[in-house]
Amino acid sequence: MNEPNLKAGMMNTDEIHRRNLEDILKTVRNAKRVYRDQGAEAILRQPELMPFLIEYLYSSDQKHSIKSAWVLELVCLFEIRLLLPYLLEFTSRLNTLEQESAIRPISKICSLICQHCDKHPCESEVQVSSWKNNIVEASFEWLTGQHKTAAQVFAMESLFILGRESDWILDELYSILDMHYPNKSSGYQSRARKIMDKISKVKRKKT
Repeated sequence: MNEPNLKAGMMNTDEIHRRNLEDILKTVRNAKRVYRDQGAEAILRQPELMPFLIEYLYSSDQKHSIKSAWVLELVCLFEIRLLLPYLLEFTSRLNTLEQESAIRPISKICSLICQHCDKHPCESEVQVSSWKNNIVEASFEWLTGQHKTAAQVFAMESLFILGRESDWILDELYSILDMHYPNKSSGYQSRARKIMDKISKVKRKKT
């Protein structure tokens, strides 16, 4: 087969994957768990759709973006390792997400990634540095911006894990939590207290 035909074949395969993914997303009628589970299970059966799910997450089509976030969250809960080959692609545009319905599940995924890679180090140092920096930047934005409590809780969890390797992250995180604590919800305050206690313990161990 000559080169043009090879390229055409590859494009056709990508289009088939996109159509398959769109069919899956159509079955996710709303945020009910049953529909999100169905979508996630379909992706687990077709892991080759993962890069396209990330592509749709950052789509300008809000419905595609939000549904992709819902599905990806459950995929990662079931099998986080499916996302690992695509960490750079997943994290490179976190700050472009605007819909709160997408930010909450994506902030949770970031927390899951940090937890997993804290226990199972992987990838080259350059790759690790890149996706970690992306998560740090996005998490600070979610934590300090006008976002829902759930997203902010996941953000502080990610920052604590990553901050154990960088003192400035823990210092900034503690300062933000301390400043915003009095005006936040009981859920935020409960998690913030735990994170601030953990930061203090880390600091004491280093002195």
